[in-house]
Amino acid sequence: MHFKMNDMLKNVSEAHRRLQLQFFKSLVLQITSPTLTFYIPAVAILTVPFLNLQWSFPTGLIVCSFSIYPPLDSLILMLIVTDYRNAIRGIFKHPANVFGTRNTPTTTLASSPVVLAPRAAVAIAWF
Repeated sequence: MHFKMNDMLKNVSEAHRRLQLQFFKSLVLQITSPTLTFYIPAVAILTVPFLNLQWSFPTGLIVCSFSIYPPLDSLILMLIVTDYRNAIRGIFKHPANVFGTRNTPTTTLASSPVVLAPRAAVAIAWF
């Protein structure tokens, strides 16, 4: 898949090639992360009773490894792709811009008179 992708990316711009390479790296890590967080701990849990082994491993770590997969999957994409990483950095640097509480100069009603259309004035009069 990597070699076919490199052949296809020879015809596109450098920025697009870099973005596709970042997506490819994140895809590889997103495929690998369930193996580390789901399958290896599950195999360990399921094979110990069959082999009659005495294993005193804290099960809280195994349960945590199951529950860490969803945020880990999102974090992989957000940290590898540069555009997403820059957007997150901008959110943390200027959170007011995200939540709409940025201070912008507003005009008062006295400085900007409101002109109503005749129908709008009638509709307002009914309420």
